[in-house]
Amino acid sequence: MKDVLQNIINSTQGNLMMFLPLMVIVLTLLIFTVTIFLLIRQYFFRRKAAKHIKVSKYYNDLLIECLFSSDENITENCKLKSKNGKHLIFESVLFLMQNFNGEFSEKLKTLFYDLKLEKYLLKNLRSNKWWLVARGLRNSRIMGYTEAVVYAERHINSGHLELRVEAQISIISLKTHDPFYFLNRLIKPFSLWARINLYQEISKWEEKPDATKWLSSTNPGVLVFALRIMGILDQRSEKKDTEPLVNHDDSMVRAEIIRYAALIKDKDLWLKGALKFKTENTLVRKIIGQTGGMLEDIPEILLINWFNWEKSTIVKIELARSMLIHGQKTGLNRGELEALGVVA
Repeated sequence: MKDVLQNIINSTQGNLMMFLPLMVIVLTLLIFTVTIFLLIRQYFFRRKAAKHIKVSKYYNDLLIECLFSSDENITENCKLKSKNGKHLIFESVLFLMQNFNGEFSEKLKTLFYDLKLEKYLLKNLRSNKWWLVARGLRNSRIMGYTEAVVYAERHINSGHLELRVEAQISIISLKTHDPFYFLNRLIKPFSLWARINLYQEISKWEEKPDATKWLSSTNPGVLVFALRIMGILDQRSEKKDTEPLVNHDDSMVRAEIIRYAALIKDKDLWLKGALKFKTENTLVRKIIGQTGGMLEDIPEILLINWFNWEKSTIVKIELARSMLIHGQKTGLNRGELEALGVVA
């Protein structure tokens, strides 16, 4: 048995020694082939990049010539010359539109539509890939392409957050009549990102929207947005629309109705929400603490009671600030005010 095993071992070693040089040759050839392939690939990439830079420079120069020339013949000539490189002109126009405004941006828009570059916007807007649609909507806003509203309306409840936000902002920016109509149609969460962008859009409008009509929405994000706008613009709604929100299932809505009540100085509505202080979560208690100093005639004993009961440091700080405001009005002694000041 030992002789048989020894013979097998010797035979295996002999075969390995026979194939070892061949394996080395094959491995060397493989490394050489891969190296040559990578070098050739890099060469063609560099050539392509150099060609792209050269072509981009040509069309950028052509774009500048078109923009700064008042000669109609030159403009027509630009249209002909740009026929094979419109996608590069398109990219250059978008870049310039984001960095310039005024008369220059109007010239860019005119040239954009004269060269019929909106076809690149439509290509993205009609894409089945959500990130291309989002890009198309973003670029449509830059160029003021109102036809994009139809495409934006299809995506206001998209499962992709970025596309959803781009669609909502595009409707606000591009739709001239009742651009906020979609808020009552929102099913997906109304993100903080979208709300911030819409706040910015509203701030640009001379005629502010009536946010009270959005209180009929069942979307918590929309309700929070509506209450914030109502508070900032001092818009008031009937009690039957606002009072039920004090007991809303979403804590963000309960917190926002308390902030709204403080902003419009509605003490009764504020107390309806604030008196549930000990049963609320930290977020709502923090808002109660923040807004406690915004209203007059709030029972000071109420704030003291909450302060003594509270365990959260953040909420205690907010309550202390409100107590400090009321204490300055009600005539607390210097020692008490200093103690509250240290906590606040």
